[in-house]
Amino acid sequence: MTQVSRVAKDIFHLQVPSEKLTSIFTVYLVQDGGGALIEPGPAANIPGILEGFNQIGFDPSCLEYIVPTHIHMDHAGACGPLAQQFPQAKVVIHPDGKRHMIDPSRLIASTKMAFGDDFEDAYGPILPIPEAQMVVPEDGEALRLGGRELKMVYSPGHASHHLSLYDSKTGALFCGESLGVPPPGTQAPLPHAAPPGFDIETYLATMEKQRALKPSMLLYSHGHIGKDPDSLITAAKQNTLDFADIVLSGLKAEEGEEQIGRRARELMKRVSGIVDERIMLNMTVAGFLFYYRKRGLA
Repeated sequence: MTQVSRVAKDIFHLQVPSEKLTSIFTVYLVQDGGGALIEPGPAANIPGILEGFNQIGFDPSCLEYIVPTHIHMDHAGACGPLAQQFPQAKVVIHPDGKRHMIDPSRLIASTKMAFGDDFEDAYGPILPIPEAQMVVPEDGEALRLGGRELKMVYSPGHASHHLSLYDSKTGALFCGESLGVPPPGTQAPLPHAAPPGFDIETYLATMEKQRALKPSMLLYSHGHIGKDPDSLITAAKQNTLDFADIVLSGLKAEEGEEQIGRRARELMKRVSGIVDERIMLNMTVAGFLFYYRKRGLA
């Protein structure tokens, strides 16, 4: 059953369980004006999202915007099916992701590489979105939504097509994965470095760009609500640098990927107390490895 809570004025946090996965996906609804659905997640989320709308008393036929922070399947996979179901809604996409949402063939191919050829069985399909149903904002452009504005903030590093959203009414920042991912039950945001688009310097610069917004809270896409943004951003930066040091020093010492991964798990346990987030950790190590090899630094 979808768990719904109000986290700020007119902002609802939906924890959507998956029948076929152990993951719980975090979705947000801004119930102002026509309403904005932020981070719909994979297509498998849709029944849980609609259940959450019903609990809130929100009519999705009025939905104005669907906004994934980036086009990775676990954030944007539901956009195509939702766009078909609610044709009045506009899907807001970073310009670097636009072509892949119109024709998702490359996105589907990369998703199969990350999650397996049968990913649809658990996560649902990735469907194209009509170009006429898209909004492609400029950096800093604001969506008007009832009595508030949602400012679009380009937030590259995790991926070039990453957006964050700053809410003018509450100061909340929907940060996606641009400020790390806190493992469940922790206050230790860890880097999430998905190959091939991860870029360390850009990731760190984005963190400072978002710190300058002075958000009142961080609304993570994986994990909890961050109540002390400045400290969390500082921790995310430090953990990113520490992971980078482990991977780069390992490459220079000609360590194997298994040995580098073991030291990364030790760091993860030390800073968060968590050791069982293998999928995220393995992808993060792979992202750092890809980045350094692409740059010819090892």
